[in-house]
Amino acid sequence: MDCRVGPGNDKVKMPTIYYIRHGETEWNALGRLQGVRDVPLNDLGREQAVRSGAILGELLLRSSPVHWGGPVRPWS
Repeated sequence: MDCRVGPGNDKVKMPTIYYIRHGETEWNALGRLQGVRDVPLNDLGREQAVRSGAILGELLLRSSPVHWGGPVRPWS
């Protein structure tokens, strides 16, 4: 995607941003809300994480900057 900015309307290449949420946890499967507790992924959640990684790899993100929140909540 190109965007025209500035006085001369020069084209600037806009970055593509991918956002992926965590995989399923036991609490997700039970319909329990979580927001403070760091509940580990269940088997399905781990499978989802592996598939997400494969998809990102296919999108050639290996050579692009990747930012992630880490495996646990920052305040844990």
